[in-house]
Amino acid sequence: MSVSTKEKILNSAIKIFIEKGFSDTKMRDIADKAGINKGLLHYYFKSKKALFTEVIKTSAQDFFPKLDRILRSDKNFFEKIELVVDEYIEMLLKNPHFPPFIINELNHNADIFIDTLLDAVSIPDRAFVFSMILDEISKGTIKPVNPLHLILDTLSLIIFPFLARPALNKISEMNDEQFYDIMRLRKRTIVDTLINNIKL
Repeated sequence: MSVSTKEKILNSAIKIFIEKGFSDTKMRDIADKAGINKGLLHYYFKSKKALFTEVIKTSAQDFFPKLDRILRSDKNFFEKIELVVDEYIEMLLKNPHFPPFIINELNHNADIFIDTLLDAVSIPDRAFVFSMILDEISKGTIKPVNPLHLILDTLSLIIFPFLARPALNKISEMNDEQFYDIMRLRKRTIVDTLINNIKL
């Protein structure tokens, strides 16, 4: 299968999955969107679940291993925060469809989505991340914070603008490129906000 055909199928699949969700999406919908016949689609992807897994893997397979390497590196805690923010935003700039896709699936097909994600990619270990944060607290590097709150703060600051992008673009009269430029500039603001909130 040529790269262009694969990209066409995957791009069509993510658009349909976002629009209809996993449960209501039919393989024929994806085939029609990609401009190919259903038989050809089934030849390359035997089932909707297989295509769904490939969509998730394509979107996230490079990101989570990089994130895990950052968290397990010898960098200090604040350097890790900066690198995580940078990596996360760059991933979302390459896959701006991913946040609404995730929210939609978590709201409608949480079990299928989470199981597929865990099968498709290796995500950072929750216990390790919590332990790392608690260790920084014990060393006096950061304030006593609930690790879950710190993680939620980080995700919220990064992801919300991508979820709100259509409204932000319209209200601010921005095009997508201008939004991407702002998000790259915003990296520093996010890092400073997170660090200033926890640093002793």
